[in-house]
Amino acid sequence: MLIQVKEGRKWVAINSDEILFIKASNIYCEIYFKNREKIICTSTLSQLENELRMENFVRTHRSFLVNKKTIYFFDKQDLTLSLLDSEFIIPVSRYKRKILTEL
Repeated sequence: MLIQVKEGRKWVAINSDEILFIKASNIYCEIYFKNREKIICTSTLSQLENELRMENFVRTHRSFLVNKKTIYFFDKQDLTLSLLDSEFIIPVSRYKRKILTEL
């Protein structure tokens, strides 16, 4: 699925399958891709979550939205996620723990 986000002054079309995760950063979002690139867009995390809801994305924390297909390991004690082919460690809130154990 393609979504459109505003990066600076231009609109960019993004294939949702290429996204590793999205991190909220103040009024911006940082979108991290499988190819290790990153863009900063002016959409809020809630807006992106609404666009990607039917795709394989899950909100793991108030600041993170993760592509389910990229989850490698969920550490239930540390409440963190490891992603496939990535060094990123994603936090999981206590309230989202149950959702992730059901995946």
